[in-house]
Amino acid sequence: MRSLYQIQHFYLGLSGRGDATVSTYRFPEPWATAEIPGPRKAAIIPRPESLVAILRRANRRLLVAGSKALDRIEGVDTVELIRLLHSTKLFTIVASRNTAYRLEEVGIPTVASISVYELGDRLRDSSWTGFDGVGGYDLVGFIGFPYITLWLVLSGLKHFAPKISTISLDPYYHPHAYWSLPNVKGSEWYSFIKKVADSFGVM
Repeated sequence: MRSLYQIQHFYLGLSGRGDATVSTYRFPEPWATAEIPGPRKAAIIPRPESLVAILRRANRRLLVAGSKALDRIEGVDTVELIRLLHSTKLFTIVASRNTAYRLEEVGIPTVASISVYELGDRLRDSSWTGFDGVGGYDLVGFIGFPYITLWLVLSGLKHFAPKISTISLDPYYHPHAYWSLPNVKGSEWYSFIKKVADSFGVM
């Protein structure tokens, strides 16, 4: 018997509004399927090239690593993905306390150890000049978070810091972000981030 996702994809294909062969992992619905995000939902980042273009357009980029970055998410070493993103030399990196300690251990510098809730409060303050005092951030990426934690933070930023572009870099679709990866398998997630890093000449 076909799953609901497969049936939905089939009819999207017939209507010309979707690819009937697309993986069911890429259907743009929240990973927590009971959650209703409201009328405005995150745009899917369909290809690594799209994320590369988004990153190049931004001026001040912040990468926020959460507590689950210490775990293997979908079987993937999340710290390795953060290393790849750090190697692009695009991001200022902050993290939760234990994650910041681990990142420093493996040679990934962080400018602050901070709770994501406190960070969200700072980001919504239009007078905040960032961790370096130079100015606010126009793009903030999040990786390695419990789903409901990031859901709440992104919802707050969507409503109270609408000028900031937020990106969910976890392998789960987050509708409250400005942009989000789709729901993907671990192997797809790793390949996606690796291709982004490769585009910036990372070895």
